[in-house]
Amino acid sequence: MNENGQRLLELCLYHDLSITNSFFQTKPQHKVSWRHPRSMHWHQLDLIIIRWSALKCVLLTRTFHSADCNSDHSLVCSKMRLQPKKIHRSRPEGKPHIDVSK
Repeated sequence: MNENGQRLLELCLYHDLSITNSFFQTKPQHKVSWRHPRSMHWHQLDLIIIRWSALKCVLLTRTFHSADCNSDHSLVCSKMRLQPKKIHRSRPEGKPHIDVSK
């Protein structure tokens, strides 16, 4: 691991972040994101940084080669299951219930 990779890991550790990549079961062409210009070998450079608490929500991470990004890299996307937070609201105050039968 080089110095930049070590700094990225320290940053993620400091801010409670997690790094996800395409370790999911997908086709090999959906796991690679960059082709070396001379050797024409594909490389896996597809990291997405998310909160540690949202790691269980990640369903899939893959690359899209057909996206027009104007770059030599492919577009990396992650599919997540979002769970909205519950909003706790206080009850609206109404008329008090008075027992008039007494």
